[in-house]
Amino acid sequence: MIRKRRPLSAIIIVFCIHNTTEGFKNLTYECEHTPFAKNKRLCILTIAKKDDPTIKLLYEIAKRVFQDEATEEDARQDAIITVCNKAKSQFNKATSLLEEDVSDPRARKPTMNCFTDRLQLMDSLRIKYTPTPASPSTTTTTEQSAPLPRSDDGQFVDDYRKEQLQKGTWPRHELE
Repeated sequence: MIRKRRPLSAIIIVFCIHNTTEGFKNLTYECEHTPFAKNKRLCILTIAKKDDPTIKLLYEIAKRVFQDEATEEDARQDAIITVCNKAKSQFNKATSLLEEDVSDPRARKPTMNCFTDRLQLMDSLRIKYTPTPASPSTTTTTEQSAPLPRSDDGQFVDDYRKEQLQKGTWPRHELE
């Protein structure tokens, strides 16, 4: 069927981790024209058209595949945040005790620097692992996000498609 539409051979690589159900086997050729594939989005959360059938199928597959992993990841994040908060309070307490007990500033400076470094580390880890809600602009529209950087492989594919278009073998709407 693909050879009838295009004179070039298509190469498709599929990695299957779990068996797919019958409901996921009905993807058609038209899925390449969805906003997700056409705009080269890396994440389906940035797609505004959540009612698109292909996007719905991708959500359903992702939900089934990653449900347990997401729960474990949330537990890991909570544990890291708890450790960071407790360590930060302990470093703050140690810093105040050091200021009270050691009167010579030169004697306490190396220890204070160490505590300050550890406090900054705990803050950066806490910020890194604290989940942030998606902003409304990224979840409601696809046009406001910045263009994705292109890798050398992607550039090769685009150049090849443009070359083939000049030969008249690719429909123009696919280059948009």
